[in-house]
Amino acid sequence: MQHFEDFPVGEVIRFGSCAVTVEDIETFAREFDPGVLADGYPGHDAERGAPASAWHVCALMMRMICDAYVLEAASLGAPGIEHLEWEAPVYAGDTLSVQRTTLDARRSRSRPDLGLVHFRFEVFGHDGVRRLVGENWAMFATREAAA
Repeated sequence: MQHFEDFPVGEVIRFGSCAVTVEDIETFAREFDPGVLADGYPGHDAERGAPASAWHVCALMMRMICDAYVLEAASLGAPGIEHLEWEAPVYAGDTLSVQRTTLDARRSRSRPDLGLVHFRFEVFGHDGVRRLVGENWAMFATREAAA
């Protein structure tokens, strides 16, 4: 189990592999973001079809983050998203991965049993093109708190 102390500043790791299908894009769009399927939607490509909703890409990123470490960490949630930017569309046939960089880490002043870690998450396609970048703080229990 990972705790606050297990996220050293400067650490860069890459994880996940998520293949995106037409069915995935259409199912998510119908349920949560139907505008993506409309002709003329930004990123719609005559050859590649409709792009994945930006929110779909965020959901896929979160799935890879959870599978890679959050579900097995002493995670205490996150206070919010600091920055989120979609840089390039994702299409059916793309395979995505995530790169996590630890930007900062500090103990909470008011709760010394809790540590705050500032991450940058980047989603890349199999072609090496960065599709999404975001930054947020996350909260983790310290080793002492978990003992």
